[in-house]
Amino acid sequence: MKGTESHSGPIGALVRTAVDHPVAINVLMVGLLIVGWDTSNRIQRESFPKIDLDIVSVSVVWPGHTPEEVEEAVILKIEEAVHAIEGVDLITADAGSSRGDVRIELKSGFEQRVILDNIRDAIAQIPNFPGDIEPPAVRLLSSKQEAI
Repeated sequence: MKGTESHSGPIGALVRTAVDHPVAINVLMVGLLIVGWDTSNRIQRESFPKIDLDIVSVSVVWPGHTPEEVEEAVILKIEEAVHAIEGVDLITADAGSSRGDVRIELKSGFEQRVILDNIRDAIAQIPNFPGDIEPPAVRLLSSKQEAI
């Protein structure tokens, strides 16, 4: 007879236990549902999560000066101050009329906030910045990506 074969092994034991103890199986199922519901309410959900990039941006405004003056008096000094900081990978800069932007790409595996603080300290210690520049804005770039 085909339908009366006995199942052996772990699956058969599980089925026999479920059939022999239906109340325990239902209590277990309700418990799992409660834990799942509680966990789903506690998990942080964001439509556009903030992701820190490995890039530090330094922006300086120096009103009334040419791009060449900004490059010589500001950008080159920033590049010299930060190039030896551990964790700095690549430095690119852009000088414009009355402003300068330096983009510092960081190496992987280093603590971003520590490098950011080191960059801020190095820029603050530049001795001969022009007196009429606005304080440099140093920040870690971040991005908001759409959740998948």
